[in-house]
Amino acid sequence: GFLIGTAAGLKLTNTIFLLALIACGWWYQRNFRRSLNTLGIFLGGACLGIILFQGYWSWHLWVQYQNPVFPFFNNIFKSLYADSINWTDARFIPHSIGNALSYPFQWVLGLHPSSELAFRDFRFALITILLALFIIFIGIRILKRRANNVRTVNFKIMLFFIFSCCLWIFVFGIQRYMVVLELLSGIALFLLIESIVGIRKYIVPVFILVVILVAVTTNSPNWGRTSWSNDWFSVSVPSELTANSQMIIILGSDPISYLIPSFPLDTRFVRIEGNFKPSSETKFAEYVRQTIRSNAGPIYSLSLQEPTEQQIRLLAGYGLTIKSGDIIHFGSKVQPVILIHPLFRIPSVALDR
Repeated sequence: GFLIGTAAGLKLTNTIFLLALIACGWWYQRNFRRSLNTLGIFLGGACLGIILFQGYWSWHLWVQYQNPVFPFFNNIFKSLYADSINWTDARFIPHSIGNALSYPFQWVLGLHPSSELAFRDFRFALITILLALFIIFIGIRILKRRANNVRTVNFKIMLFFIFSCCLWIFVFGIQRYMVVLELLSGIALFLLIESIVGIRKYIVPVFILVVILVAVTTNSPNWGRTSWSNDWFSVSVPSELTANSQMIIILGSDPISYLIPSFPLDTRFVRIEGNFKPSSETKFAEYVRQTIRSNAGPIYSLSLQEPTEQQIRLLAGYGLTIKSGDIIHFGSKVQPVILIHPLFRIPSVALDR
């Protein structure tokens, strides 16, 4: 319980595995009181792990934004700093049960409905097929009164695997959040083969063939790599960007926060685009406006491409516009072209619009 609580505290998406551990019923025993005691100890350990590794941050979010998991579940906590919605990334969630069941077979074809990048993975298609056979065989054994051939511990492991898959695909559907299931896939394959193959001496050879098939056909996604060097990113900030109290307005949603430590310590960074973008009526948006208003030094925009018309209009909403002609170029190992545009204020624009 403490270990899964620690995992959930370090990364909230791991909470689905905590719920699956409860649902699979490993804690159940014939004695009802003993079952409750076991479950209670497990939940106590889980709560301790969550409190130790998430507690301080949740308290900070509560004090700052009146939501301990800000910006998530804001339809419940109603923080004025974000819209009153349950903010989620629903890009990869399937639209139906049939669509969800197709995911493992799309992964075999190299399709990637659960990831930004392409990959190929046979494991979960094999598990799906073997699981269907396993259910048929269990049904036959129950009818023939041979259900005692199925080990209870194996059954609970498979229940955990199934519940975790269901929670993952309908809550997130994001490939990198199912790493626990990827790590357990080998065990799941072995247990299914063991339960289906009736002759014990064939279990290991069949499993070895499956492992070879998986190893040969798997193609992992490539997120890119940079060459080795004396520092991580080789960022060289131009001398024009070393003024006191300067502010950088980040445009776009590209992952570029690694640039921040290379700037002077008193440089203020504000991102007005990205995954989390509250509407203009929220206190968070007002905080951004106040931050821009109160800055006394020069202001610049930072982007990987020339600002679009939409981004120029977005800047205008904060009372800022781009100075034509003045562009500062620099780069890093990750992004060789980074553009800096000096901004100036538009006096006639009402910033609280």
